[in-house]
Amino acid sequence: MGKHIKGFSLVEMLIIVAIISILASFAVLTYQIYVAKAEVADALIEADGLRPIVTLNIASNNSCGDESSVGTYGTAVVSGTAPNCIITYTFNQTKAISALKLKVIGFNVGLNGSFTINADTTVDSLYLPSSFQ
Repeated sequence: MGKHIKGFSLVEMLIIVAIISILASFAVLTYQIYVAKAEVADALIEADGLRPIVTLNIASNNSCGDESSVGTYGTAVVSGTAPNCIITYTFNQTKAISALKLKVIGFNVGLNGSFTINADTTVDSLYLPSSFQ
């Protein structure tokens, strides 16, 4: 009598590998979006740290100042003419995730401390916090 071997066939194994590959590709994409959102949040914190300085410069010197701040993933720089000051955060090429490399987020800063995203922003709205979309 022949011995019957139990187990998965080659076709069944190929189907399982294909399903796992599809699920893994979704996981990688979701992870990259999560990382990009975290880096944008870091940029927002860095730029928001300059906001009180800019607001004070507008109120006391009627200028935006020339402040800058180097963050983990890029640099925030103040520019513009009071009372229309802009904080521009530029992501660097080395540490930022590929979706954000050399992208820019511009923040308008008003005399009252208002903080809004301006039209010069090149970061995809998918990565921006919902309050700035």
